[in-house]
Amino acid sequence: MRDLAFHFSCVCKQNPDNWYATQNRRRRELDLIARQLRDLGYRHVNNAHQIKGRHVNALIKLWKEGSEQFKPVTAATMKNRLASLRWVLRKVGRGSIIAASNDRYAIDRRTYVATESKAIELTPELLEQIECPYLKLSFRLQAAFGLRRMEAIKFRPSVAYTPGTDDIHLKGSWCKGGRPRTVPITDDAQRVLLAQVSALVGSGSLIPAHLKYVDQLRRYEYACSKVGLHKPHGLRHAYAQDRYTELSGLEPPVNRADAVVLTADEREVDTASRLAVSRELGHNRVDVVGAYIGTKRSKLRTDEPPLEPDASG
Repeated sequence: MRDLAFHFSCVCKQNPDNWYATQNRRRRELDLIARQLRDLGYRHVNNAHQIKGRHVNALIKLWKEGSEQFKPVTAATMKNRLASLRWVLRKVGRGSIIAASNDRYAIDRRTYVATESKAIELTPELLEQIECPYLKLSFRLQAAFGLRRMEAIKFRPSVAYTPGTDDIHLKGSWCKGGRPRTVPITDDAQRVLLAQVSALVGSGSLIPAHLKYVDQLRRYEYACSKVGLHKPHGLRHAYAQDRYTELSGLEPPVNRADAVVLTADEREVDTASRLAVSRELGHNRVDVVGAYIGTKRSKLRTDEPPLEPDASG
């Protein structure tokens, strides 16, 4: 089975598809799949060409039920692993081994609804612990514009921003899925931050000139570990929640203990605000915003006065 892991690794090296984080996750997942197939007793599967439908079914059963060594995993994790396995099988001409739809394997559909807030605040005390000025500005960009970490690390102000304009433009090569996007500038604090970034890097990016992206990413990850910022994606959650409130005038459902009941007009504003936040975050579907701000309630509030009690008793 070590031969299978080696073959997976070779296919990954020969096909550096997608962005760095996706490649890294795919390699880890395929290495795990190779080990799990070995533990399931399939010790003579030495390369991806030998994987068959029964191996896929056995893996899915393991992911659902677990074993002494491996715990059951969520539907989202199963889908990520299947995506990696599909990818490698397509590369070796065996893509038909796995069904195109996850419904074939009775994997629950993923829901994008936050039940508790994952937003985090980038406090001055936390920033003081980050020594690298490039990283410090990357973290601040994440908080101010809801950027992903790669976008904030690769950010080049001479390309993204023209002083006096009302948007920043993120290149597709910085963004997940290669999808460029525009994020609005809504306050003076953001303009001050952009000026500070420009003053530090000039025509360059927030990757020091002597380093590559992967080097700065490692420094970023080390800084997160050092200061206890274990889930910096929470900065995007905070941005999404703040922007939703700015656009809609409503409190994000995930921050409310009581049920959110909207009027018909509020529902229209809610939908429009979610769509705007989705675009600013770089997503294509409005339902994904639920993972950041919580679900939208379909129940309507009529704002009609309560009925007077019947005088007849």
